Amino acid sequence: VTFDSTIYNVQVVANYQLHCKDTSLTVDTVVNVFNAPVVSIYGDPIVCDTNFVSLRAILRDTLVHPTFLWRVDGVDSLQFTADTFKTKLPYRDYPYSITVLVDSGTTCQVESEPFLLYVDTKPVVNVTVDYDTVCLNQVVNLTAHLGNYNQENLMYQWYVDTVAIPGATESTLSYEIKKTNYTPFKVVVTQLNSNCQGTGYDTVITYNNPKFDTVLITNLQDDIFTLVDGDTLNYHRYYNQPAYDVCEGASVQITAYMK
Repeated sequence: VTFDSTIYNVQVVANYQLHCKDTSLTVDTVVNVFNAPVVSIYGDPIVCDTNFVSLRAILRDTLVHPTFLWRVDGVDSLQFTADTFKTKLPYRDYPYSITVLVDSGTTCQVESEPFLLYVDTKPVVNVTVDYDTVCLNQVVNLTAHLGNYNQENLMYQWYVDTVAIPGATESTLSYEIKKTNYTPFKVVVTQLNSNCQGTGYDTVITYNNPKFDTVLITNLQDDIFTLVDGDTLNYHRYYNQPAYDVCEGASVQITAYMK
C-alpha cells in the first residue's frame, strides 16, 4: 500500500483441509494507512555561547496532534516537547548534533536528519599601547591581542571617548592625541559568523607640551649677556643648537623657567 491516508478494505482468504475436505475461510478487515511525517530543522547553525540557540521543526504536512521530542547528541531533552528548541549551550570546538523526533499521533514516528550546531565563544581582548604617557599631539600605536583565539572572519572597531573612529577596523590603531588629561580607548572585536564580541580597553595620559616663560643664558666669564622671551622656544634646541655666540672656551649656563 502507499502512504496516502487511504482506508483499505482487505479480505484475507485462508485455504486449508479439514477432515480430508478442502475448506476456505474468508475474513474482512480494514487497514488505515497514514502519512509518515516529514520534518526538517531550521535555525542559525553558528551561535555564540552568550546567546540562545533557537531552532524550529518544520513539518511538510499539517498534522492534527503531533508531538515533538528534541535530542542533543542523541540524548533526549525532555523539557523540549514543542516544535521549537530554545536554550543556551556551552562552547566547544566541535558541533552539537541536534535532532527532533516527531510523533504524528497515528503510530507514525520519524526522527529528523541531524542539524549540526556550532557554538562559539567570545574572544578575550588585551590592548597594549607603545606609550601610555605622552605629550599633546603625539601619535600612539595601539594593538589588540586575542591570545590563542584563532577564529577567522573577525571585525575590529576602535573607539576613543566612546565614539567610533571612522575607518579604524584593523587589529592595530595609530592615533594622534589631541587633548590633555585622559584619553580612553576601546576596541570591539566581532566574530562575524557567530556574532561573538569581545572588548578591550586602554587609557593614555596626556600632558601639555612644556613652554618656557624665559630662558636665561649666562656666560660665566662675562656675566649675564642676554635674556630672551621663551614662549615658543624649545630647551633642547637651545642646548643642542646654540643660537647665540659665545667666546671660545667659555662656560655657558642655561636656565629655563617653565610657565
